[in-house]
Amino acid sequence: MAVNEEFDTDKDGIIEKEDIDIMKEVKQEQRTDRKMRNQRRMAWAAMATMIIFTAIILSPLVTDTRVEVLSALLSTFYVAQAGVVGAYMGFSVMQDRNRNEDKEDNY
Repeated sequence: MAVNEEFDTDKDGIIEKEDIDIMKEVKQEQRTDRKMRNQRRMAWAAMATMIIFTAIILSPLVTDTRVEVLSALLSTFYVAQAGVVGAYMGFSVMQDRNRNEDKEDNY
């Protein structure tokens, strides 16, 4: 598909301002979706690492003395990972609210 055909959304052979505006909206929506998908993946990765590290720490593979030595590092790790998950959840809610407000404004 040629670039001209891509922008001609109504297929009338003429690229109008409305066609360009529609394509801009579509591209913006695609960027937003990619961004949200990547943020969701980061949050899941953070949650998974917290679960995996907890399982490793509680397993007999790690001695109590090592856990005591690493306690400060582990607590910082858990706070940071929980921050990633919490930030994702908070920003997702904000984005949903903004989208809903934008949709209401358009009607």
